[in-house]
Formats: sequence, structure tokens, C-alpha cells
Amino acid sequence: MCAADRLPAEALETAVRNALIATVGRDDLVLDAIRAAHAAAHAGQDQLRGRLDALEGEVAKTETAIDRYLCAFETGSLTEATCGQRMQRHAKRLAELRASRANLQADLDSQDVPVPSPADLRLLRERIAEALDAGPDHARKTVFQELVHEIRVESRQCIRPAFRISNGHGPTVSGFANHPERWAAWDSNPEPTD
Repeated sequence: MCAADRLPAEALETAVRNALIATVGRDDLVLDAIRAAHAAAHAGQDQLRGRLDALEGEVAKTETAIDRYLCAFETGSLTEATCGQRMQRHAKRLAELRASRANLQADLDSQDVPVPSPADLRLLRERIAEALDAGPDHARKTVFQELVHEIRVESRQCIRPAFRISNGHGPTVSGFANHPERWAAWDSNPEPTD
């Protein structure tokens, strides 16, 4: 049996809910967090763009090699067997490079998230409040899972929740505000039955 002091779950949930609503109610705080996330993402984008440029160079080099082998074959200076082996090796390498390039470009594209407008933030606040106040249990749970980063319990009188705008894979402020189907999807996830 745990000797630690127990916290009343309902009171804790209410306190975290109130802190979450108050936090997303501060446009300055939310926008600062989003701008900081953008700055961090842009810092990483330079490295990704460098890797993308290097891949572009490798693709061009491999395509040039393939053209050279085809020209050599067409002029008769390279046998069909030798050309076929080399072409297969280069074609495989080219497919790998193109796949890597597409994945890297998708990573870069996914980091470009627009800063929400005041209307987006207002809609976000409304949707969060709606889900927390009137939504089913699984909707409240999902909001907390998506937006509560951690809850630090220093004592019964000092509980500090920390919130996130996005975890990099989940929703963002603009994603919630501009895509109500994500909120509606919470209602389509039935509660587990025993």
C-alpha cells in the first residue's frame, strides 16, 4: 500500500481544467509558445534543407551515370550484360534516393504550420471548453491527453500543470480551430465496454 497522500481526482481534474482554460485564454502566452515552436522548427529546417540539397545532388549524379551507361550501350562500347548489371544497380540507388528525398520533403512540409489568428484562438477556447464541459468522458480524456504535458505535484497545496500546443505529431492550435472534424471524431470513439 502506498503511504503517499491521495489527491481527490475530481478536484484535481477541475483545477487542471480551469488552468487549461485560463492558459488558452491568454493569446499572448499561446502565441509566444507557437512562435517559439516555429523558431525551433525553422532551426531544424536548415539542416533538413541541407540534407535535401545533398540528396538532389546525388539524384542528379545518379541520373547522369545512367545516361552515360545508356549512351555507351547505344554506341556499342558497353555490352548488354555489363550495362544491364550497372543499370540495375543505379536504378535501385535512384529509387532509394528519390524515396529519401520525398520523405525529407514531407518532413519539411509538415513543419510549416501557420500561426493561428485571433478567431482561430477564440474557436479553440470554445471547442476546448465545450469538450471539457459538455463532452463525453472520452472527449475530456482526449483533450487532457493532447494538451496536458505534465502535472507536477509539489504538495497538496501546490499542483502545477504544464500544457502543450502540439507534441509534433498531434493537433496544433490551428489544427483544432480549423478542423472541427477532429473534435467530432472524439464523439465517434465509443467508450470501451466491459
